Amino acid sequence: MQAKGTYKYLKEITGNGAYYQVAWQKLSDGYVALYGTTSIQIRSLPTLNDIFEDEEG
Repeated sequence: MQAKGTYKYLKEITGNGAYYQVAWQKLSDGYVALYGTTSIQIRSLPTLNDIFEDEEG
């Protein structure tokens, strides 16, 4: 995300209770959670194969 758009930071909605976390935004010093009133469908990535065969040398 380049900008938060219509989403709000937690400090902007504290005490409301109508918002829930929908995304993360990358900032120069890390990530910040963004909150909204409608959910975002997150695309799932294919499962990585973590089984490694023994190599013979």
